[in-house]
Amino acid sequence: MKKIMVLAAAAALTAGVSALAANPFSDVSTDDWAYQAVSDLSDQGVVEGYPDGTFKGERNITRYELAQIIARLMAKEDQLNAEQRATLDKLAGEYADELANLGVRVSNLEKKVGNISWSGDAKMWYVNNSKETRGDSWKGRMRIKVRGQVNDSTYVQGRF
Repeated sequence: MKKIMVLAAAAALTAGVSALAANPFSDVSTDDWAYQAVSDLSDQGVVEGYPDGTFKGERNITRYELAQIIARLMAKEDQLNAEQRATLDKLAGEYADELANLGVRVSNLEKKVGNISWSGDAKMWYVNNSKETRGDSWKGRMRIKVRGQVNDSTYVQGRF
């Protein structure tokens, strides 16, 4: 797969969009179809290019280079929506060996997924006021509970 195609897909994972950015790479012109995606990813620190200031988008991307991109996206995961996080989780699983070589702990990402749980209840009842001048009525209550795991021995719980 060509490098620019992969990076265009990675651009879809990023949340921020810059309107006008300086050309970050000497071999990517403003007329190129992927210029905006490459520029945005560079501005966000997701892609860095090569030391000579080039991007080399015409060559295939290596697994190691893609693992570097995934690692940088994992560092920005709090800026991603649920769909983007799901895609990132799949990529992190696929490239776990390369991420381990980079020193990225995929297990830390897995621990963050699903550490908040929601529950609650609703109650509604009918009040018969036939003996009083007031009419009959309905009363109700709804409670929402949230529990978040902070670490292995600590959790936070709240109720609205």
